[in-house]
Parts: sequence; C-alpha cells; structure tokens
Amino acid sequence: MSGSSQVSGGSAGAGGSAGAGGSGGETIRGDEVRVGDVLRSRDGTEFVVSRIEEFPIFGPPLLAFIEDTDRRWFKMPAARDGEVVRVSRGG
Repeated sequence: MSGSSQVSGGSAGAGGSAGAGGSGGETIRGDEVRVGDVLRSRDGTEFVVSRIEEFPIFGPPLLAFIEDTDRRWFKMPAARDGEVVRVSRGG
C-alpha cells in the first residue's frame, strides 16, 4: 500500500484523482460519500458504506462511515472536507 494518507484535513478537487491509494480508486471529500459506496481505509480495508452518521467531537463534527452487515461491523471516521478513497460507487 502507498504510504500516503487517505483521510486528512485537506480537500480533494472536484472529481478526485484516479489511482488514489496506489491500487485503484479515487480520492474524494468525505461529504461526497454516499451509502453503497465502497471505501478503502488507511490500513487497506475495503468496506461498503451501510450508513453515514455525523458525530460531534471537540471541534468540527466528523462523519462516520459504517459497514453494518451480518458478517462485519466496521467504522471509519473522516472530516467532511477530508479526503477518503472511494474504490467504487454504490448502485
């Protein structure tokens, strides 16, 4: 995997960039993610977003991208304007 960060306080340009994370995907802003999208976390875990929750913390609210299935529960936080890697769009 690439050593670059997929979740940060920066922002991606409109449309993101191809090849993010070193093995496909595009870098998009956290607020562009939709339920059904497949994301890749920093450690390379790919998961389908089942729901998106906003949670306040000390500072700007963060988004939580959650996969909640019979097989797995996974949660990845990101800033609204932070970068995330979308492997594929949801249907």
